[in-house]
Parts: sequence; structure tokens; C-alpha cells
Amino acid sequence: MIEIWQVGNTGVRNPMRIHEAFRLYAESNLVGKIRGVAGAVAFTNYLCERGVLNNAPGKDPTGSYGRKWRLVFNKNGFTYGDVGKDGLSQADVGTIDGITPFGKAFLEADTVPAVQEFFLRASAMHMEPLPDGGAFSPLRWTLAVMLEVERRVGQSAIGFTEFAAYVQTSNPTVRPEDVVSEILSVRARRGGASSKKKFDKALFEELGRDYAKKSENFTEYGDMNLRYLRATGVVRAQGKGIAIVDEKHDLVEMLASEQRSGDTLLIRLRDLYGGPSLPTDDIEMAKQVLRGLEERLRRRGIAFEVDHTQFHSAVDVNNARHRLEALLGNDEEIVYAHAQKRKWSEIADYMSLVMKRGGTKQYDDDTEIKVPKDEVSAYLEWTVWRAFLAMNTLSNKPYEIRRFKVDQDFFPVGIAPGNGPDLIAEYEGCKVVIEVTMSDNSRQEAMEGEPVRRHVFDSMLEYSKPVFGLFIANHVNTNTVETFRMGTWYDKNDVRTRLNIVPLTLSQFRDYFVSTFTNGEHRNGEIVDLLEGCVAKRDLGYAPEWKSSIATDVASSIQAKKRQSRILLDVVESLRFKEYLPIYSLRAACGYFGDGEPVECEGWVKVEGCGRLDNEMFVVRASGKSMEPKIHDGDLCVMRARPQGSRVGMIVLAQHRETSDPETGGAFSIKKYTSEKAVDEDGSWHHEKITLQPLNPDYEPIAMGEGDSIVSALVKVLEQEG
Repeated sequence: MIEIWQVGNTGVRNPMRIHEAFRLYAESNLVGKIRGVAGAVAFTNYLCERGVLNNAPGKDPTGSYGRKWRLVFNKNGFTYGDVGKDGLSQADVGTIDGITPFGKAFLEADTVPAVQEFFLRASAMHMEPLPDGGAFSPLRWTLAVMLEVERRVGQSAIGFTEFAAYVQTSNPTVRPEDVVSEILSVRARRGGASSKKKFDKALFEELGRDYAKKSENFTEYGDMNLRYLRATGVVRAQGKGIAIVDEKHDLVEMLASEQRSGDTLLIRLRDLYGGPSLPTDDIEMAKQVLRGLEERLRRRGIAFEVDHTQFHSAVDVNNARHRLEALLGNDEEIVYAHAQKRKWSEIADYMSLVMKRGGTKQYDDDTEIKVPKDEVSAYLEWTVWRAFLAMNTLSNKPYEIRRFKVDQDFFPVGIAPGNGPDLIAEYEGCKVVIEVTMSDNSRQEAMEGEPVRRHVFDSMLEYSKPVFGLFIANHVNTNTVETFRMGTWYDKNDVRTRLNIVPLTLSQFRDYFVSTFTNGEHRNGEIVDLLEGCVAKRDLGYAPEWKSSIATDVASSIQAKKRQSRILLDVVESLRFKEYLPIYSLRAACGYFGDGEPVECEGWVKVEGCGRLDNEMFVVRASGKSMEPKIHDGDLCVMRARPQGSRVGMIVLAQHRETSDPETGGAFSIKKYTSEKAVDEDGSWHHEKITLQPLNPDYEPIAMGEGDSIVSALVKVLEQEG
């Protein structure tokens, strides 16, 4: 008969919330008093009061949720379990539900990687009994199977269906090779199926004939198990499945090498409660893992310094490894931020799910997005963060914008702490303090009015730049609007300051966000223009009038972008360089056509009246007023790379290495090419002086330096629509 092992508990689906709940438990007067119906109900109510649970009054009269949280504390070794049922003496371990030494150390974890290491230690313990005696660790077993998949096909990734059907239903009484053969067989058959959903259903029904419980458990437990396995930090999400984290590969190999234990239950429990060990607790193994990480950072071009002569213990080595992992994490978050522009549609779908207070959107049989109903507030902050990353005009780093924590897959781990803003977006000329909330009733103003104003005021004291506040809620209460319309704040000396805070509904923000991608690119500071426009009209009436004015301004901004835009994110291959040309930023165009650097275009523009198009042609958006009246700020210019023949009189795109454009201060400019030539004694000639001439007499010409170059020449200025 098939048995499904469980790493966690289906009642606590997000293991990254365990740390918060355990901290609250340790601070309460309930320690050791949460058993029985009365104790479980008291603990459930306590978690509801502290925001961990969102149960309606009377929903859980037996305290089942409190019981499930207790079980995950016990299972991970943070509290002592009831060992009497296993024939052991409680005196040999510790007081039931008391906090263990491992649990006390867990309370000190203050970063996501630190929390993950505690889950890794707990999950690496061999605590699941084997039918032939001894015990095994589901984590170690899963890693052994993934390494075998990697050996066979070159990649460690395992799909959700493969994991649910063959990994969580097996253990070290069989060989990893045999399990992988089953996985690869079903992978091939599923890949050829006309409907993967029907294939999965038939597969689990077939396996369910040898399973004593409901067949839905294959997917229910599979989803839960993958969440807990990812919480260890050694595997990451890949689609709906998992893959080994590259920088943890050496550690994974060490963990997978030991798949079972013959120690008695008492010995294993004492190890779990006292603090489970990892291979990296040995200094030589810790050095091996560190060397592997260093090599990965070198391949990524990430600069680091590690003094190996200062290593006196495994703790020293692991501390150095944690610092390098933080460097790598920051680099990966920057890569993640750059990818968000391509994910704009998914981000908009997440906003829609948040507006519905949770749910799932299925794209295909293997791809879906989900907002858990009890994590909607965290996903609201996370989704707005991703939206600002996607608009891609920020001065601060992605990890500087958010104040909430994310895991290794950049999913949210709780909400931002309450001692500051949720997000801070920095632009070249100002900062935007962003506050979001799911509260939408008459208490919204009481809950949000004071802290939002305080955070904006504190930011004004901290930054020399102008500061705007952006308040986003599913629904904005009119009393909240009036508080922000007045925008009054008095400091400790009773000096009055008027704050600039604009309230938007999540629906309005979503519509504006979508318009930036369906109607072109988000230009630098464009959202600030919207905020300034809204603030300028706040004194034309009271809250109802201002709400209406804001709605009009958002709609007008969207319509203006529709009129001005002619950029598509993508077009079919057959239309590229036939009817459409790629559009690049000035920097990207110079990098690609000037230096041969690989870059991605920002979209495609339909081009007419330029003759036959080819792949030496592209579009850029002009910046500044120096080429007026022929070229205006924001005009789309069709260019041809590497112009041949005389360039005199041409309008060109130049790249500056020794000079800069005095108008923009940038290294790129669009100007008219002029030159002064001198004749040599042998009758040949050379350029004595090359000048880039503006058409607008209010601007000065630029003398080209020896290192400057001409990247392309203007073909046509496209007429703006609208």
C-alpha cells in the first residue's frame, strides 16, 4: 500500500509564518497550556488577536487551528512533544509543549536565511519511521532523488505531478534510481498527453487504488510538502515543482549522502530538541561548501573578499558563507527586478486576485498563480512592490524599496513591520512613500490616517528631496480621503506642515499600471506627474469632490498614454523588420549597435514611409528640446545603424566617451553632424573638427572627442498619434 509522508501540516500551509507565531507563543502565558479543547481554543483565539489567523468569531469552536500550530512546533523540535505515546518517559526529554533549546535559538533568528537554516536543520533529521526499521528524512530523500534526476537528464528539476506521485510516496527502502525511472517515464507520457489535467487525474486515480485514504491527498499533501521543502532554502520553486538552489549544491550532495538512520527514537529526539547538526558544522565540510559558493560568485562576476586565514571554527566559515549568500541574494534580486517588466500581465493578475481577497488563476495545466486568503495583506505589499519594479524608473535598489521580507523565490514572508512605510520608491527628483492596506471599512481612517501621515512626515525630515505619499487600498473610505486631502501634521514644536498624500484604489492603480505596458513604456517620474496633478486639485472641494477628481486624473492619464503610444511589447516573427522595428533606449541602442553588447528591446513600433525595413534599423525616443522644431522631447525616431558615406548634414545618434550632452548630462545625444576638413600635403584630407550641432539656437554645439562615435543616422521622425 502507498503511504504519503508529510514534512509539515496542511493546516499551516506557509511555514515561513511559523517563526512569527512561535515568537508570539513564547511571549504569551500559554506556554505548556495549549492542549485539550480549552487550551487549543485559547491558543487559536490568541493567534487571531495577534493577526496570525483571520478566523471569524465562532468559526473554530474546537480550536483545531491552535492544535495544528502546536503540532508544527512539536514536529520541528521547537517545543517538546508528548513522547509518552511512543513508550518513552517525558522526563527523558522535557516538559510537554515547553520551549526546547532549539526553539530558544530559533527565536533569535532575525533574517529569512537564518529562519531557513532552522527549518533545514529540523528537516534534515531522520524522524520518519521506515517499515524495515530505523528512520529517514524526507528532505534528504527528496534531494537524493533530485540529484539522480540531474545525473540522468542534466537538470535537477522535478515537476509537481512527478513529486506528488513518486517522491512523497517513496522512501530509502527503494533506490533513487528506480524512483527516477518512474519519474522520467511519466514525464515522457505526460509530455505527449493532449490534456495534462486529464492525465494527472487519471494517474492519481490509478495510484489511489493502492492508497487507503482519499486520492485528493496526493495533490493536497504535495502542495504542502513542497512549501516546507522550499522553506529549507536548499530547493527553489520551478514552475509548480522544485529545483536545487545552485549555490547550495555542495551542501545538498552532503545531505543526500546519508538517507537513513538506525539511532533509537530517544537519541533522535534529543538531537532534534537540543539542536540538530548539519554537515557544515564540521569546519572542513564548511570550507568545502564555502569554496563552491566562492566559485559561483566568481562566475557571476560578483566582487567579494574572504580572509581564509581568519577561520578558526566552523562558525567563522559559515558566517563568511552567509555574508556571501547575502551578496548573491542581492544580485539575484536585481536580476529579478529587471525581469518584472516582462511579467507585467502576471502582476496585474495578482492585483485582481488581491482585490478578490485571494484565489487562484490557472494559465495552463502546469502554470498558475495563487494568493492565499490568509496572506492577502502580504501579497498586496508584494504585488505593489513588483509593479514599481516593473515600471523600472527607480533610483534605489529593489531590496531598498521593500520593508517586508522575501524568500529565495522572492515571494513575501509576512508584511512590513509597523515602524515605517511599507515601501519607499526613490526617483531622481523625489521620493514616494507607499502605504497599502486591505482595511476598507469605517475604521480605515482611524487605523491608517495617523501612521501614514507620520511616515510621510518622518521621510520629509530624512530626505532632502520632495516627498509624496501614495496610499493604496482595495476601497478608500471618504473619511480617509479627507484626512489626506487636508494633509496636516504638527511637529513637537507645533509647527504645521502640509503633506502631499494621494489615495488611490487598488483598481485605479491597476488600471494605471496596465496602461503603462499596453500603451507604451513608463517614462521616468511619470507616476510622480500623476501624484502632482492630483495634489494640485485637492483644494477645489472636499473629500467627495477630490475622490472624483482623482478618478478623472487617473482616467485622463490612461487616455493620454493611449493617444501617444504606438509601442507593442511583442509582435509575431513574420512582422519584425517588415512592418515593425524594435525600440531601444539610447543607452541600449549605443550598447548594441555601437559596442555589440547583447540587449533586449523595449518593444516594437509600426513604421511606415521609410522604404524597405531591415535589421540595421531601429527606433529610439528622443530626449530634450535641443533639436526642436524638427525633433521634440519624447518623439520616436527611426534610425539606421552604421551610416555609410558622408555624414555631413545628417542627424545622428552619437555616443560620448570623452564628452557629454550639456542638455541632459548624458553619454548619448541626437544632433546634426557637421565637420571641418583639412587637406594634407599628399592631397588627401582629414577631419579637423567634428561638431554635433543642435537645431534649437538656445543650446550649444558639442565638439566630438576622439573616443566619441557615431552609432546611427536619422531616417524619419514618426508622427505622434492622438
